[in-house]
Amino acid sequence: MMRLIDVASLEVVKALKGSKMTRIREIFRKKAPRLIVIVEDYFKNKYVGYVTRHDVIQITSSKSNKLVDDFLHDKPILTPELSIQEAISILRESGRYALPLVESLETKKVLGIFSYRGLLRALKASGFSPKAKAAADVMTTENLPLIPQQSPITKAWSQLVYRERQGLVVIRDEKTPKPVGILTPLDLIQSGKWYFRRESEHGVTTPARVRTVMKRGAIVAYPDTPVDIIADYIINHDFSLIPVVDKDGNVIGIVTQEDVVRAYIEGIKPGRVPVPAALPPLRAEAQEALTFRSSTSIMQQVLVSAKIVAPSGLRAIDIARPELPAVRLTDTIERARNIMLREKVNSLLVVDEEGRIVGSLSTRNFLYAIGIKGPLWKRRPYEKSFINEIMNQNVLLVREETPVE
Repeated sequence: MMRLIDVASLEVVKALKGSKMTRIREIFRKKAPRLIVIVEDYFKNKYVGYVTRHDVIQITSSKSNKLVDDFLHDKPILTPELSIQEAISILRESGRYALPLVESLETKKVLGIFSYRGLLRALKASGFSPKAKAAADVMTTENLPLIPQQSPITKAWSQLVYRERQGLVVIRDEKTPKPVGILTPLDLIQSGKWYFRRESEHGVTTPARVRTVMKRGAIVAYPDTPVDIIADYIINHDFSLIPVVDKDGNVIGIVTQEDVVRAYIEGIKPGRVPVPAALPPLRAEAQEALTFRSSTSIMQQVLVSAKIVAPSGLRAIDIARPELPAVRLTDTIERARNIMLREKVNSLLVVDEEGRIVGSLSTRNFLYAIGIKGPLWKRRPYEKSFINEIMNQNVLLVREETPVE
């Protein structure tokens, strides 16, 4: 029997309580998670709450002093003793596509993230077939999230934020509901063109149109498209929804991640007449033809495989540097730079007030801050929290006796 811990993703994107929402937005841009778990301390890994993509797009300008604490959700969360069906029900009631999984409501140690996408991946890997076979069996046909491409972005933003839409299907116009793109909260996070409070020489600029921010083009399904094919697209690309079109290319429904999970777990929606799924394309027979071979594949034919070398007996402690310069989270970026120059090193450890390693800082992080966060770098080079905003949070640690191999 499949358990939540077997389905949950162990790759949890985390941030500290008290972080600025501009920092949270930067993490969403870089890693594109469904949610970010907020913890008091990286080492203790104790759950405080989480923020979603919808929370981040409530920051409608490039500059903001708002803290993540003002946007935290502490519920709902999941615990390992829940069944898969119970977890699906909680997701459905909350309108989320993913939720944190914690060890217990008492300890609140973060274990992973349970999501529709992760569940579909586990079901497919275990050989499960959907009970409902075609898109028409489970697609959503009422209250469709459609928006014309010429609409102001403020209208789309309102639907995403206040109605908590997971995505919008952008259509050519109201008279011609042909899909021309998709707009999701992540698209708004990754673009700054839509900010309502953009400064210019003439004051506040006119809000952008949906077509300037949307993801152009849309993967579509037909009523007889097999559900397992739609599941593959969701697993591989994390699509929030896929439009369903008729023979004329007009939108007649959407298939969401929740709909696809329903097809696997519960089957056809009540009142629907089963639609035969289209047959997959026939496999083409192999025929003799010219084949391109890269220089790499040719070289691999003549390369001699390396002999298996016996373990050297060296341990990590035998080759480790006796000391590695470090800075504290509360140090300024200027101090970090001076230590790098003085010690002639390309990276530093970052420790908290108790001396525990919480990250690393390299010249790559400096270049990233200069190139990507130019305005941020110029505006706040001496703030104590700046090191926390550009450092690498995931530091691999090994024990002293670990073999070098």
